[in-house]
Amino acid sequence: MTKFNNKKIHITETENKYNKLDIEYTKVLIERNSYLLEKETLEQQVKELEKELYYCRRNRMMESIVERNK
Repeated sequence: MTKFNNKKIHITETENKYNKLDIEYTKVLIERNSYLLEKETLEQQVKELEKELYYCRRNRMMESIVERNK
């Protein structure tokens, strides 16, 4: 009877360790996905700012050309 109880305790301990690892793994996945989402958002913002900068420079150059031709 004690052998059975010892095995049962060992199985329960193993299950607890597995559950803790599973929780940690889930946390790591959440952090990773959050990082990737933030990275993607920042990359999109950079693209928008680069586009805005391009048009700003282009418009400034066109204004200077128009001013010279007046």
